Formats: sequence, structure tokens, C-alpha cells
Amino acid sequence: MITDHRDALDATRLGVVVDRVVLRDAVVPHADGALGPAIAAGELRLLRERVQVVEQRGTCGAVELRDAIRERAKATTGTVERTSLYQLLGRTKDEALARRALDLALTDEPGKTISSGMISTVAGQHPRLAIDFVLSHLAQVNELIDISGRSRFMQRLATSSRDPELIPILESYAKASLAESDRKPIQQAIDRIRYESAQAQRIRMETAAWLAAHP
Repeated sequence: MITDHRDALDATRLGVVVDRVVLRDAVVPHADGALGPAIAAGELRLLRERVQVVEQRGTCGAVELRDAIRERAKATTGTVERTSLYQLLGRTKDEALARRALDLALTDEPGKTISSGMISTVAGQHPRLAIDFVLSHLAQVNELIDISGRSRFMQRLATSSRDPELIPILESYAKASLAESDRKPIQQAIDRIRYESAQAQRIRMETAAWLAAHP
């Protein structure tokens, strides 16, 4: 049986099925109230790695592990740890898991500040999904963000995107929801997307031309 957390992670990398108890102990308090080693060390690096590996391999179930993380987040009273655990739920390449995190963010469970952070975390790998979600639940999301910070919040959601299809969406949002004096962060996001998408297109065309000339 695998009993050490680092051994568990190494075993997963080798394709060995990890003991569910090991994964549980990383996020559930021990009987004496002490935290599991991955959190007691003052960092969540090992837990983040485990989430990534489990998600990639499907060992023990990414959903089950995230459910355990959620229960640990609900149980803790430490602000930093609680924030980190909830945001970890949104750090995923899997769209279904990302949608779960977004839905959770609109409940009362995480709290306003953490909820907005969860949405931003999802946007790191799924910017279009997060932005579409915000726009379809705008009244609820607006309750999480002060009016003075809404433009910057939407800008953060678009940070990892180079999708030019987002440009009219952001423009429409800004015109409908923000005073003209508050639109600068949105315009900055639009300008960046426009520039980076054009650069990406140019690089693709130049690469294709080079490959065609050097068969």
C-alpha cells in the first residue's frame, strides 16, 4: 500500500492506481485537528500537482478528489487556506469540472471574495467559458464585484485569451454595462487581443509559407 504522499504522486506518474486514502488525507483534517502534510507545510504545491496528475490520468477520479478538496475548504477556518482550496477547484483543463466550479462560485458557500477569485481562476484556462458564464449570470456576478472594479474584473477574465471573437462580446458588454469613463480596462483587453491574434495569424502564415518552400 502507498502510504507517503510523495510516493503516491510518483506512483501516479508511473501509472499505478493511488490509494484513495492517501488522496483523502491530503485534504481532510486528521483526528487531532492537524492538517494533512501537503497543507501543513504552508504550501499547496504538492496538492496542485496531484490534482493535475489525477485529472490527466483519471486515477481515483478527478471528481472525487475535487469533492474532497471542497469538503476540506468548507471545514477550514483559515482564510488563506480556504481561498487557495476553493480556487484550486477552478484550476482545471476539463470543461465539465470548470463548469462545476463556476456553478459553485455563485452559491453562498465560498463567499463573495472567494467566488470572484474562482471565476478568475477558471478563466485562466477557459476564458471564453468564464466570460460567457459571467454574461449569462450578470446580475448575480455583479453582486460579487464592486461597480468600480467590474471593468478590471472582465479584463482579468480575458487575460489568457487571443480569441478575436471575444472583441465584439467585450465591446457589447462595455457599452451596455459600464459608464464610458470606466471602459478603459476593457479597451485595453480588446487592444491586446486584437494585436496578439493578428500576430498569431501572421506567424501561422509565415510558418506555412516556410514549410511549403522547404518540403
